[in-house]
Amino acid sequence: FLLSAPAPCMKELSLNTSNMLTCIGRSPPILSINHSLHPGIEKLDLSAYSVLWQGLATCHTLRHFSIDYAPFMRPTINTVAEVLVSLRGLPLLETLKMSNVMLSPLPPNDGDDAGHVVTLPNLQRLSLCGDATTISSLLDNIRHPRSTHLELDQSHIGDTELPRILPSIQLKLSGGSTVDSLPYATFKTLVFGLDFKLSFLIRGWSTALDMENEEEALDREIPDFHLELPRWS
Repeated sequence: FLLSAPAPCMKELSLNTSNMLTCIGRSPPILSINHSLHPGIEKLDLSAYSVLWQGLATCHTLRHFSIDYAPFMRPTINTVAEVLVSLRGLPLLETLKMSNVMLSPLPPNDGDDAGHVVTLPNLQRLSLCGDATTISSLLDNIRHPRSTHLELDQSHIGDTELPRILPSIQLKLSGGSTVDSLPYATFKTLVFGLDFKLSFLIRGWSTALDMENEEEALDREIPDFHLELPRWS
């Protein structure tokens, strides 16, 4: 296979299946990405490909990681705990996107909640798509700056699933599950609304914005909290 030999100079890798329909009901190819073969990897973008999570955990230089399955694929099911352990080895991550990655959620009240928590202090963007229980498990156990741009895409969320995700969103909004968590999150400006794509946005600023020039102020000032829920959620 093309990645079985060392690639010490490779910094970016992007792989995708040209026709995902050929993958219906199949498991995606699994890539053996690890530090010994790819010591300088900084960006990994996979579509209809999987990874060995234990090997990925050794890629400490990784800054951007995206993994995307089509909903009709059947990847090997990993656990949320396994993924969290792997993410713990990637402290430099700036962007993390996981779409339709089938994960077995954490068992409720397993008595080791603190043992699953992973801190990603440099994370700028976190995008999750999939099952509500899985998403909430990840949100509850990933610590990142309050200013991290969150995007939660649940295309088939039902009435029974929404209550599972709301407590996790509340924790993020209050700062209770972020790196710079405070007893009470203080926002001088808090904005709810729909953007031009009809995504529901929640944004918060720790400073008071000049709302007389609302559009200019919102575009100019980077929010301390940003949550986006696409319209089909």
